[in-house]
Amino acid sequence: MTAASISPAHIARAYQSPLPRTDQSDENPQKTGASSGRRVADSVEISQAGLLSSELLGTLTPIGLNPQALKAESAAFHRDLGNKFLMAGIDTKRPITLAVDFQGQVKVKGDHPDKAKIEAMFNNDSELSNRFRRLSAASTLQKAVEQHMAFARDYEQNPQAAIAKHAHLFSGRKLRADYQFADDSWDFRRC
Repeated sequence: MTAASISPAHIARAYQSPLPRTDQSDENPQKTGASSGRRVADSVEISQAGLLSSELLGTLTPIGLNPQALKAESAAFHRDLGNKFLMAGIDTKRPITLAVDFQGQVKVKGDHPDKAKIEAMFNNDSELSNRFRRLSAASTLQKAVEQHMAFARDYEQNPQAAIAKHAHLFSGRKLRADYQFADDSWDFRRC
């Protein structure tokens, strides 16, 4: 079984199995003061509801942890958003940069002639805005994973140099992803 195929359901089933250990005491350790050395088993029981929950969680695939899925989902979003822009008559000749603000609203960054129209489109279409927020969060998570992995690799080689090189990770700066849309290209730029 590979790490990628381990799900919460696999973990839950593993904990249902008895865990062998050696008992280090008699039934009455005050009397003998010696260990019996007999084998006993500890076990953990998980309810049917817990098992069902863990199996359902195993079916969810966080796109932020799968770069290929994130890329595919972003490409599908770009295609669908391009169609919506075309149908609404939005000018895509000029690049459009979208971001999620602190209130969770999708906003157009900078000046664009159709800024109000674009923001209204997202405000009036919860599926579209939720999809964008999900991709933005997943892209940010993916960037955090990439940065952590780079730090961990560098730290194995030289801890002091890794801390100096990756000091931005400890600065409290928050990651975010802005979405750059143009006629023929798209990208979640991670800031």
